[in-house]
Amino acid sequence: MGYIDKTQEKRWYCIKDETSNIHLFGNVDLGNILTTGEPILLVYLTEDELEIYVDSELGANYYKDAVESGNDIFMGISQKYPNPQRVL
Repeated sequence: MGYIDKTQEKRWYCIKDETSNIHLFGNVDLGNILTTGEPILLVYLTEDELEIYVDSELGANYYKDAVESGNDIFMGISQKYPNPQRVL
């Protein structure tokens, strides 16, 4: 089980299932926690690092397209791309 605590610096994450498929990615606001029952939780310090990883696994511009389209695979608020689907 993966976990991001309230004060952890690396708050950008990618969750993968037991077959190593990306299940979810995004960020956790400082002060909140993330717990997942999936077997793999990868954590990153910046959104750029996460975007590079996701695009390398799922194809060029997948990250940006997922954020801007409001795809449920992305959770949180992007600092790089607008998402009119998400309400603050």
